[in-house]
Amino acid sequence: MISPAPIEIDSFDSSPELIEVGGNSTLSWGVSGATDITIEPGIGIENPEGTFEVSPTETTTYKLTASNDDEEKVDFCTVTVEEESLVINSFDAGTDPVGEGNSPVLKWDVSGAKNVTIEPDIGSVDPVGTVSVSPAETTTYQLKASSGSQEGIASCLISVENKLPSIDSFNADSDVIDPGNSSNLVWQVSSAEKVTIEPDIGTVGLNGSQHVFPNETTDYTLIATNEAGSVEATKVVFVEGSSSSGSTSSDSSSDSASSDSASSDSTSSD
Repeated sequence: MISPAPIEIDSFDSSPELIEVGGNSTLSWGVSGATDITIEPGIGIENPEGTFEVSPTETTTYKLTASNDDEEKVDFCTVTVEEESLVINSFDAGTDPVGEGNSPVLKWDVSGAKNVTIEPDIGSVDPVGTVSVSPAETTTYQLKASSGSQEGIASCLISVENKLPSIDSFNADSDVIDPGNSSNLVWQVSSAEKVTIEPDIGTVGLNGSQHVFPNETTDYTLIATNEAGSVEATKVVFVEGSSSSGSTSSDSSSDSASSDSASSDSTSSD
């Protein structure tokens, strides 16, 4: 029995050997004495001689395997993909402080990156894009980009402007009542961390109502507070036949003084 001719891999090359991302290289080979020839990855069975155009996205080593009934030989050929330089071209959201109801938009443009993330709360994103954010407080967003051994980081500060609370309304359903009757205080407050009403009521919710039974004309004061400070509003409930709660003591003293004067006059007359 005559043995088959020995396998010879006469050539297995790439041209060019170095390409940029998106570029092409041509593999070429010549083999003798083989009955089966395969090239991997991604090419498969080929003729003993030929060419094949490849466009790898990263540096790739191709393996040619030549075989017959008696033996197998292999050869390798590498196409090097030159990494594009990673550049964070921009990452910003404007410079104006964010007020209530405003949603700033983060904008970024990164080239040469395979992975881009933005934190906090956003995660993986495309190399170029925009996203609306609604931070409750001043926040620094960090963009991280990577490609192979290359890494880049950029930051964007969004300042949230702290505003004083807003007392949208503070009213009574009856401004004037008879002694023994009640009035219903009603209020609406926004952007406050704490709301109190004095006298005699204390801490309340942002929105609500409270029946009050003053014995005399009374100034009710609502105070709304947050980190930026506090604001207040006053509602007076008048009680028929009484004086203001702020002047009751003064009126009483005046009456007492008049009584003493009358007594003195009476004594003098005697």
